[in-house]
Amino acid sequence: MAKVEQARQILDDFGLPAEQRNEIAGYTLLVLTGAKKRSQWKNATKRSLRIHDILTAISEDYGKQYAENTRETIRRRVLHQFEQAGIVKKNPDAPDLPTNSPRTHYALTDAALNVVRAYGTRTYKKRLQRFRKTHGMLLEIYLRTRERHTIPVQLPSGKRFRVSPGQHNLLQRAIINDFAPRSRLELRSFTSATWRRRTCTWLLNGCKPSGFPSQSTARLQISSSTPRKGIFSTSLRP
Repeated sequence: MAKVEQARQILDDFGLPAEQRNEIAGYTLLVLTGAKKRSQWKNATKRSLRIHDILTAISEDYGKQYAENTRETIRRRVLHQFEQAGIVKKNPDAPDLPTNSPRTHYALTDAALNVVRAYGTRTYKKRLQRFRKTHGMLLEIYLRTRERHTIPVQLPSGKRFRVSPGQHNLLQRAIINDFAPRSRLELRSFTSATWRRRTCTWLLNGCKPSGFPSQSTARLQISSSTPRKGIFSTSLRP
């Protein structure tokens, strides 16, 4: 059986749906383990790779060419589901990376690597069963780890939520915690990412959007077109 077919069989054994055990998913698993055409699974390693690195390794190690625009397919249709299944972990070397960081990388989890290394041996089924029994618990651990690196935000109303790491969200928290109290800016709703982006643009451009009234007290309402509808209301006083 070809190496990529073995990789696809492992993904099938992990219980992934058909779309996540196709050819490109098989090659993705192979390069994340560092497996070569003639290497043995017991020698699999854990490599932290960006999606660009994954495509390069597939080309260099297996002679399979995928276009650069395949990156989004790998991210959304392969790695996202690998992460949900507890097979890979996102940004294990730098868990506080922003969501859209070009340094975003993926690596096998220790539990998945333990199974992969046993493929073709008598202990494979036992390790696989243990993984499938416990990987849900492991996934919760990974999510809690990632949760620790998100940014906590509390609105003046007392409502609390968390946002992904990154400079923009740090700025947004600073607007709520530092700027709003000093300028008496009332934030009645701040749940949509669209509102937050508009708010930052407005505040950074001098706190006076185009057409904003010149009276000492004004009110601005921005309706969101996103599914999470609501109103962002402000009240400015000198």
